Amino acid sequence: MCLWYVHNLYWHNTTLLDDMHLRVYNYNTMEKIKAVEAHADYIRFVEIHPTMPFILSASDDMSMKIWNWEQNWECTSTFEGHAHYVMMCKFNPKDANTFASASLDRTIKVNYYIYMSCIIYCISTLKVWGLGAQQPHFSLEGHERGVNCLDYYPGGKIVYIYIC
Repeated sequence: MCLWYVHNLYWHNTTLLDDMHLRVYNYNTMEKIKAVEAHADYIRFVEIHPTMPFILSASDDMSMKIWNWEQNWECTSTFEGHAHYVMMCKFNPKDANTFASASLDRTIKVNYYIYMSCIIYCISTLKVWGLGAQQPHFSLEGHERGVNCLDYYPGGKIVYIYIC
């Protein structure tokens, strides 16, 4: 089970279990606010958008989805293109319109979901997705084993992605 805290909202806890549901609870009362059947396989990770009412989920069904809590938890975008489980996803701290995903298919994919913009990355080949795109445009490949986690370095002018 995973747990995330979202501050400044009437609901606060988001939990993930092995039954493909995204559940939201009120932090103070522990009352269940919402349960959504989010994916066709286990959910590995969720990421809270820093400014928009979005949660990004990553799953063993090889997809990522954006859920809008201001639209009754509607799935507003689905991103496919990995060939194995998606283990983690992170929003870019320099441009929250992009996110990267780590997969056991040994790739990192960088995705756009709201606006297309020009960004220079200091890593080799990337896959970049457009809004509603079925396949990514750029991908970072070449890992010898599956990629389990990633994060962005938030400092400096250049965007760096750390991978493990």
